[in-house]
Amino acid sequence: MTVELGVRSISEDAQPLLDRAVEGLDRAVEQGTLHEYDVFVTGETFTPTSAAASTPVGREMASRVADIRDWASEVDASVAPYFEQEQVECRFTDQQYTRVRFPTLCLSEFHDGRLAFVAPARVDGDLVDVLDRIEGLLADEQKRVVAPVSE
Repeated sequence: MTVELGVRSISEDAQPLLDRAVEGLDRAVEQGTLHEYDVFVTGETFTPTSAAASTPVGREMASRVADIRDWASEVDASVAPYFEQEQVECRFTDQQYTRVRFPTLCLSEFHDGRLAFVAPARVDGDLVDVLDRIEGLLADEQKRVVAPVSE
């Protein structure tokens, strides 16, 4: 199992929460529950129609957002309002566009390379945030793993 931990910012304000998440993931690797993890900065928002979206990083970000939505749909989970799409109108150009707002922390869990769980999410009516999910990994609770997204 591998994990991607997305963080909106690595500013001082976000540091305590990020530190707790990274420390928990380090412990999960040490105990063998988790093979490896990666941390990346998502930023606050992503605009799928921007020029930046056509770069390798932008395409990866768009793909990950689509995978998260597919996972939620397939397992009847909700990732709203955490990966919310917003309609925005630029006052200077009068153009409208859609952007995705990211949560402060997000976790994507992969089994055999396939997305198997996302946090934060509401699953079976229960909110599972990133730290909850990491604690579950540390306790080796696989009961909340929902089938990976089919290819």
